[in-house]
Amino acid sequence: AVSYNHGTQAGASEAPSVDDGGRSVEGLTLASAGFLAVAPDYLGLGVGPGHHPYGQLTTETSATLDMLRAARTFTVSQHRAFDPSVYTTGFSQGGQASMAFTKAMQAGLDRSFRVTAAAPISGPYRIADAELPAMLSGQLDPTESAFYLGYVFTAWNRLYHLYDNPSEVFRTPYDKTVAPLYDGKHTDDVIFAALPKSYEQLLTPAALAQLRHPTGNLAKALRLNDISCDWTPQIPVHLYAAH
Repeated sequence: AVSYNHGTQAGASEAPSVDDGGRSVEGLTLASAGFLAVAPDYLGLGVGPGHHPYGQLTTETSATLDMLRAARTFTVSQHRAFDPSVYTTGFSQGGQASMAFTKAMQAGLDRSFRVTAAAPISGPYRIADAELPAMLSGQLDPTESAFYLGYVFTAWNRLYHLYDNPSEVFRTPYDKTVAPLYDGKHTDDVIFAALPKSYEQLLTPAALAQLRHPTGNLAKALRLNDISCDWTPQIPVHLYAAH
């Protein structure tokens, strides 16, 4: 089997199970090469309830494992052979998810599967040490940085309580408009159109200071979710980068 984890998407309708009528281009490409391919939705996307816990390693991992278990059940019900060897890949957020899932499986999360190799693509594996410095130094596209930081602050506040009031993090008028944009009902195109052209126009000086030197709950959240590549592989792992 090959597990493909998709990139960052804020709209529930853009998840693999529903986008393009559930006809995942990546899944079809892998299947055409002879693999049993799975492309899991993350929690809160597709037709799943609730908000997506963006960038949370534990739920990215559980969504991937649940999809593999469901694929095995379906395959057996169709009287087809199921090879427990699993290859993992993914792009962007999916690269992080692929890496975290492979790490957890090697540690024994579910020994009924055998993770054989991993090929993550352009994942945010080191947020504090690489991703945030690249954003804040202007190496990354400022509009895309605004999108990602809006997503992170909104999703992680639900998980880790980063702030009491949105005005602590988002400048006026975005303190009233950003959180509703990441409710799963708005597509990425709609969100980009409603955000400013740079993260500096979106975030308050206090929020920018936190990103430069994380403390408190933000530092705790990073410690929990910035460890996808903090392990020693016992299988082949090939890191890819793509623009």
